[in-house]
Amino acid sequence: MGKVLILSGKSSLAISVVFKAICIFSLFIVSSGAFADNVSKTIDVKKAFTAALFCENEFVDARNKQTFDQLTSAGVNTKIDEDGDPIDLEYQFNTSLEIAGVPISKVRYIGDSGAMFFAYASGDMQAFAKLHHAEPIKKPLKIDVGFGKGLFYRYSKKPTKNDPYPNVFFVGREKNMKSTEFIFGCQEYDY
Repeated sequence: MGKVLILSGKSSLAISVVFKAICIFSLFIVSSGAFADNVSKTIDVKKAFTAALFCENEFVDARNKQTFDQLTSAGVNTKIDEDGDPIDLEYQFNTSLEIAGVPISKVRYIGDSGAMFFAYASGDMQAFAKLHHAEPIKKPLKIDVGFGKGLFYRYSKKPTKNDPYPNVFFVGREKNMKSTEFIFGCQEYDY
């Protein structure tokens, strides 16, 4: 049979105080979020999308459940192509989002061999391209940049022997867009 320890007097009081202190400390840790699930953390939507659109950070990928949950709690509606291959995501914002001085209606993330993360914007496309140091695309590049939709581009960094195809910031237009509508974003190459 097991032994039962019976405490009385001062030792019982000391254990009771230590137990209460541990309980209070545990409640403090849990309520402070130190061990909270990452899903409860919020995403800075404007910062994350801006960085991705300008080739400064990874693309926002809602196929990751944690990211999907963070976006949903931040008021972003996400459409995910159920096949998942190639990548086909669309983000729509419950409240209007302005990035780099232009209103954004939605953002798409598409890809197969290489990928594009781009926003649908309205405003003056040429002024926007000039403001962001994007140059007109030369004929040989037209097919590649923006999957043929790009009209202006800027490398995210200078091409090198080790990285001959760095990510490209592009500005362009899809067929059937009005003259006040354009797309801009980042294209990464898979080589």
